Amino acid sequence: MFDYFRRYQEIFFPLGLWLISLVILSTQAYSEGPSHPNPFFRAVTATVSYPQRGITYTARGIRGIWNNYIYLIQLREKNLKLQKELALLTMENFHLKELSHENERLRKLVGFKEKVLYNLVPAEVIAEDLSSQSKIITINKGSRDKVVQGMAAVTHEGLVGQVIDEPGASLTPFCASVLLIVDPTSRVAVMIQRTRARGIVKGTGSFRNLDLLYLEPHAYVEIGDVVITSGLGGVFPKGLMVGKVTEVKKDPSAINPDIKVKPGVDFTRQEEILLVVPLLEGD
Repeated sequence: MFDYFRRYQEIFFPLGLWLISLVILSTQAYSEGPSHPNPFFRAVTATVSYPQRGITYTARGIRGIWNNYIYLIQLREKNLKLQKELALLTMENFHLKELSHENERLRKLVGFKEKVLYNLVPAEVIAEDLSSQSKIITINKGSRDKVVQGMAAVTHEGLVGQVIDEPGASLTPFCASVLLIVDPTSRVAVMIQRTRARGIVKGTGSFRNLDLLYLEPHAYVEIGDVVITSGLGGVFPKGLMVGKVTEVKKDPSAINPDIKVKPGVDFTRQEEILLVVPLLEGD
């Protein structure tokens, strides 16, 4: 018998502890007077409570993590949705502003077209070569649109330049190159609108100023004088705005003073231009 209990002590020992605990609990439950837990009962209760608390806290933690995870996922989805809506609204806002600016530019171009006595063909700027060596733009109109070399390009602000056809800046059926008046190789026959004194405007390579050269002897020029095309040479029509005089430096040893002219056109923001088409008889 002793060997039998020894063989199965791993089963009988926990079972015995359980029975003893049950007897103690039953005795305390049916006692007539007030009772207090004995030390053994306290030890058993404390021992049993540890795994219970561990299971409870673990379950609570898992539920909390899961709930927070689901909440964060939903919050992230809402955040992404709001970001998408904000991006769409921002793009729409920029698009509406761009349409407003484009309409304003086109209204000015149309208003300018109504004032002049030339046939004007609108064109869009599709490329730029604004290096230190050259100032050339490319437009989306070419020979198939009756664009020819030497044709003047203008905006409502004034003279832009002329169409050229040369190596590296050729005239094709679908596009054309326009030499800006600020290019160092550009020359424009002009006159002072106030005094009618004639001269030549030369490009400096800078968008900020042009040089006014070869004025008539003793020509009187003031800061603020308007410079327009004279029509001489047959390239540019007469009366187109070129710019305003911003600087006059007189040198007693020089025949002509050093005169700077600010272009009327802002060449850094050109998106559309107008080509001046010569009028034919009967037009």
